[in-house]
Amino acid sequence: MATFSDEVRDYIYCNYIVPARENKTASVTVTAGDVHQALKFDRRRMSPVYAALNTAKFERQCGICLLQRSVSGHGPTATFTFSVHSAGERNPDSPLLGGEHGLGTT
Repeated sequence: MATFSDEVRDYIYCNYIVPARENKTASVTVTAGDVHQALKFDRRRMSPVYAALNTAKFERQCGICLLQRSVSGHGPTATFTFSVHSAGERNPDSPLLGGEHGLGTT
């Protein structure tokens, strides 16, 4: 069963990381509030969004590297900038995209 954090990581991978790589963009910035709104989480779910973005697990799973994190706290304006091209592709051992969650890449 997918957790809220798994859902967040899957969403960001599909909607931010994959398109950035396809466009050969060096980095991508993710705003916690945008992800929260897109996933239609209730307002109590902002902390899990922030927590999912702020983990080494997420970086390993997606083959990305955190470049910068805003200092705006855990709220909806918190931003995370990741390097998406230098770290390579998604870790094949990751459960993201087709593993235990069964999500597609579109």
